[in-house]
Amino acid sequence: MIRDPNNEALAFSSEPGQEDEIAEILYTSGTTGRPKGCLLSHRSACVAASTSALALSMTRDERTLIAMPRWHSSPLNNWMLGTLLVGGTVVLLREYQPERFLQTAQDEAVTLYFGAPVSYLLPLQMDLDVRQFRLDSVRAWICGGGPIGPDTARRLAEVYRSKNFFQVFGMTETGPSDTVLYPDEQLAKAGSIGRVATPGVDLRLVRKDGGDAGAGEAGEIWLKADSMMQGYLDDEAATSSAFRAGWYRSGDLARYKIPRDYLVRESLPRTPTGKLMKHVVRGMVQAAG
Repeated sequence: MIRDPNNEALAFSSEPGQEDEIAEILYTSGTTGRPKGCLLSHRSACVAASTSALALSMTRDERTLIAMPRWHSSPLNNWMLGTLLVGGTVVLLREYQPERFLQTAQDEAVTLYFGAPVSYLLPLQMDLDVRQFRLDSVRAWICGGGPIGPDTARRLAEVYRSKNFFQVFGMTETGPSDTVLYPDEQLAKAGSIGRVATPGVDLRLVRKDGGDAGAGEAGEIWLKADSMMQGYLDDEAATSSAFRAGWYRSGDLARYKIPRDYLVRESLPRTPTGKLMKHVVRGMVQAAG
């Protein structure tokens, strides 16, 4: 409840907000290690939800399990709001726990789940018998927040008895709305972040000289979408550094495989002010041939 300085509850107003008004301040530290508040408008959140609903062909029959923290942008904007947008059902877990996650997916006849790679691997590491759970209702196992190599992709498909795994790449600054690797690409293109951007998202790979990277060339991932943030909270320097002519500069390097098809991502961190640290490249992701 909102109160005024005299500790009196303020009158509730049912006036709808404007689409460009701030709806969320979500914190991220992916590019610098220092948390920054991303200012996302009502329109940003709704567009991110629409993008996910289109990319995953979500319908009113969806039953989406949300076990990841709701203060993270993808569980909140992509999958919870995306499900509600199409009239589906959201199943909420207060917190992730491996056995409870599997039991809930079975008992609630879940059709879609999003989680970090560790959420899929923990049941295996805890020697839980995943096969004892009936998970055939799940049409989409979505993984984000880290890459999955070919051996892990193969193991997950076997243990979860499903080939319906998707890998998504995105960041809070864009809503998120970025790229997706579809089920038929999981093994042949494991380690890649996909071939094209999701619906409504423009993507460029930009070389140091400002030109577009060709096949085999490394370039920084630049993105443009209606779901992008308005900027960082009280940080004009970082906001200015992150944008160039309407494009969001992700700070992530990638290169197209030859022939120019799938993106392989390489992490390129920033300084605390958002400047690219071009002399350091960490966490290079190798793609299958």
